Amino acid sequence: MKYILWSLALFCLVSCGDRSQPNSSNGENRGSYSLDEEKNCINLLYANGAKDSRCDIGETEEEANLETYDVFKYFEEQQYLVLQVGYYEGGDFQLINLRDGNSKWIGAAPVLSPKGTKVALAQTDLVAGYIYNGFRVYELGKGGPTLLQEITFPEWGAQNAQWVDDETVTFDIIAMDFVGDADLYKLRDTTIRFK
Repeated sequence: MKYILWSLALFCLVSCGDRSQPNSSNGENRGSYSLDEEKNCINLLYANGAKDSRCDIGETEEEANLETYDVFKYFEEQQYLVLQVGYYEGGDFQLINLRDGNSKWIGAAPVLSPKGTKVALAQTDLVAGYIYNGFRVYELGKGGPTLLQEITFPEWGAQNAQWVDDETVTFDIIAMDFVGDADLYKLRDTTIRFK
């Protein structure tokens, strides 16, 4: 029995080490996250050694101060985490740099560029008006995320961002059908090229 416990302890010392230690081929420290389902928290450990967490607030959907956090996407190579945040009404997305904790509230689900250096966001909220209607591109650098491009559309919005190459994004333009009952409809595809 002692041999089995010693073997498990030795195995854990070798393979269960601190996830912030270098775990890449170039020896770079990497950030990580873990889920604490008992406390409804997402624990963040940044590569620089700092720690943080995002925990749900409120118990039911009827509470005005309700906030829920879910992991939406993990860009492992870029060391970025995307959290989807739900509120009593509406929601948001937070893009977090796991190297140092820099983050941005981005408003929409990000789409990763082909080379993995940028994300594009296309967003529409013509009815409620809680969030902007438009298009954004962020760079996923070591000190970022950094806003590279932002276009806001007062009368229409954008949806379905797709990368053509690392410098070109297409998206659908969405507008209100004022003749009908406030239905959204697609006008056309639009291409944005940026440098």
